[in-house]
Amino acid sequence: MIKPIPLHDHDNVCHSKKRIGHGGRSGWWNKPTFIKTVTHTLPDGQKLRVKAGTQIIDRFWRHLRSHLEGNTAGVGSATLRRRVRSAQWTYWHKG
Repeated sequence: MIKPIPLHDHDNVCHSKKRIGHGGRSGWWNKPTFIKTVTHTLPDGQKLRVKAGTQIIDRFWRHLRSHLEGNTAGVGSATLRRRVRSAQWTYWHKG
């Protein structure tokens, strides 16, 4: 049986400190992990090392999705390229 190829690999990071017990005593804390390096195996067998939990990239993707909301331009079209560059400029110059 052939295994289906997963569409997305979801990585997780810990954004808050966690209480752990040590030797029967409580009050020890693990520091939060905001970014960690993970390895993904591609369908052709290659391994790809990426950083998980990069908040800046996630924030830009959220901004881009909201900027392109209601867009009907096709993939690779000049209109879409222009709107993506516009979103990039507004992200760089906001505030």
